Amino acid sequence: MDEYKKDNVVIILALISIGLFLYYIHYLIFSNLYGTVSSIFFAVAFTPVQIILNILVIDKTVDQKEKIQHDKKINILVGTFFSEFGTDFLTDLVKGDDNIQKILPDNMVSKCLREECFENLKQLASSYEYVLNIEKINLVEIKEKLYNKNEFLIDLMTNAEVKEDQSFTDLLISLIHLNDEIKARYNDGKLEKYEIIHILYDMRIVYKKLTIEWINYMIKLKGTYKQLFVRAMITSPFDNRSKKEKDEEFLQLK
Repeated sequence: MDEYKKDNVVIILALISIGLFLYYIHYLIFSNLYGTVSSIFFAVAFTPVQIILNILVIDKTVDQKEKIQHDKKINILVGTFFSEFGTDFLTDLVKGDDNIQKILPDNMVSKCLREECFENLKQLASSYEYVLNIEKINLVEIKEKLYNKNEFLIDLMTNAEVKEDQSFTDLLISLIHLNDEIKARYNDGKLEKYEIIHILYDMRIVYKKLTIEWINYMIKLKGTYKQLFVRAMITSPFDNRSKKEKDEEFLQLK
């Protein structure tokens, strides 16, 4: 028997002994054997009910509170990611997509403030063919942004809260891998054709995961933080109008 089991046995025996001792004191004080035995049977009979109450009510309530706190922490971390890096990086990738008009909703700000646009966009994003044109992507900027934020991405990935969010963790791993590939291959400003194909493959993986994660984040923001949601809409990578146009459209809705 290991030490952990031995400790448990000792604790259980100690608690039983204390309980029996207290019942003995009860008998000495009240000299009522029937009442003491009845109390023991009542306590034993109530134990299953107490266990059920703990499982169905107390534990469930605790789990719900922990889940709410966990979700809040995850939302803060994901929000920090998009604020510090994600939105800007996604904008760079969108610029390299020749087919982006297929995924761009019209009048993004007004449509998404008034309607449930993101569920449709999420379905489209899952089946969309992510194709990037290397000629429209500034690899120097991409390389610098990934390099400058590499530690930030690693810190996020190793965060205990983030580890429980598999899709977000996968995105961070893909970004770190893309950074390693570009850093290893794009040193002298020249790339062989096979290297371009390899980098574009990794970049498309990031592009898809980043797009879906951004949509999921927008859905959460809309339901919880309206002001942050509006700000995210005005800086949306999928609305290529000027900030002035988007600001004016939002003001017309108020």
